Amino acid sequence: MVYVDNDPMVLMPSRALLSNTTPQGASAYIEADFNYPERIVAEAGDVLGFEQPLGILFLGVLGHAESYAELVRIAGTVMAAAPSGSYLVLWDGTADSAEYGTLCTNYAGTGGAPYIPRPRDQIRGVFDGLALVEPGFVSITQWRPCADKAGLTRPISAYGAVVRKP
Repeated sequence: MVYVDNDPMVLMPSRALLSNTTPQGASAYIEADFNYPERIVAEAGDVLGFEQPLGILFLGVLGHAESYAELVRIAGTVMAAAPSGSYLVLWDGTADSAEYGTLCTNYAGTGGAPYIPRPRDQIRGVFDGLALVEPGFVSITQWRPCADKAGLTRPISAYGAVVRKP
């Protein structure tokens, strides 16, 4: 397992928790910015080797990419390095809700890294050429079948999917 982040406060506990090797495998952290996926791939390759399928997760972070083209480049670079049979799990905030857009604008006003909610079709476009896993491209509240029993399947402005690289 390799964990990647560029926030020093997040990485502090990672140094202690994610630096070991066991018979089940190795774990490590990489202090890096997702805007430089080539570096991440190179350093992660030292730990993971990329000989067997991987699970790659971008969970609510690529809205920080400066543009849609950058978002696609980042995810595409990492998936291009992954072997066949690898999975990508990706979700991000969507532009469906004016209230969510206002929240993102207000967050950027605090000095936080701007988060750009994107149209659903743009996020869906990241998965082109990859095989969608059930339930497909949906609001993240619909990823867990048991959520329906708890009344938690109301769509929110966060969509994504789990996909498999052929």
